[in-house]
Parts: sequence; structure tokens; C-alpha cells
Amino acid sequence: MSQAVQALPVEKDRSSKDEVHESENIERFCKCRGEFNSLTGYFVMCENEDACPNGGWLHPECTRDLFKMTQEDIMKLDKWFCEDC
Repeated sequence: MSQAVQALPVEKDRSSKDEVHESENIERFCKCRGEFNSLTGYFVMCENEDACPNGGWLHPECTRDLFKMTQEDIMKLDKWFCEDC
């Protein structure tokens, strides 16, 4: 059985917040647009990835429905759409 919900590790090796904003070409994900230092260390894919206004990948902590779930429980979901989709 394949998992519909996917998790993507968050890049943790940013030496300073200023470096993230140096380039306008950096693709930002999530409602926080990369401003939030994720505690979970991963993103969750919205099923509406290409049209998602949040870039298709969100920190679980930045969502209303996933923030209290464990990564194990999130991975059991068949499909997930963020609250903006």
C-alpha cells in the first residue's frame, strides 16, 4: 500500500536568517514562508501541490488540523489538503 501523504525533511543548516532572504529566487514553502523554525523537522505535502497557495508543502505546526498529530499519525492519512485548499 502506498502512502498518499508525504513528508519532506526541513533544511536545518541555515547559519543565519539573513542568508535565507538574500536571494529572491529561493522557493518558500508553508504559510510561514520559511520564517518558522520547525520543531518537527519535516514538511507535509498538500494534495493540491501545484495550485496550493502555500507552496504545496507545510510544517505540521503551521496547520490547524495537523499541529497536534504525531508524524506517525500524519503518515497514516490517505489524503490531506491544507486549510487554504
